[in-house]
Amino acid sequence: MEITKENIEKAVCEHFKVSPKDLYQPQKHKYPLGGARDVLMYLLYAAGYKVYIIQEWFNVSDAATYRHIAEVSVALKHDTKIKEDIEKINKLLNK
Repeated sequence: MEITKENIEKAVCEHFKVSPKDLYQPQKHKYPLGGARDVLMYLLYAAGYKVYIIQEWFNVSDAATYRHIAEVSVALKHDTKIKEDIEKINKLLNK
């Protein structure tokens, strides 16, 4: 399966059980939406999408985009829940 924005978005939505529309709402969200948004930004960035494109999709500043991506990067080193979430999403993407 090709790793596209749509495929990443679908896998994140399936894993966190949220709708794609909810992921792009600008207000702050509690888990699972907040976590799903952060993981989606991180995975899009890891897939090679540029920060300026991601920030347009989520309607946030570049600083906020970098912060969300960095939070997931740091959490991957310490937080087993985030690590498990991303591993499960990657399995969904590699089906």
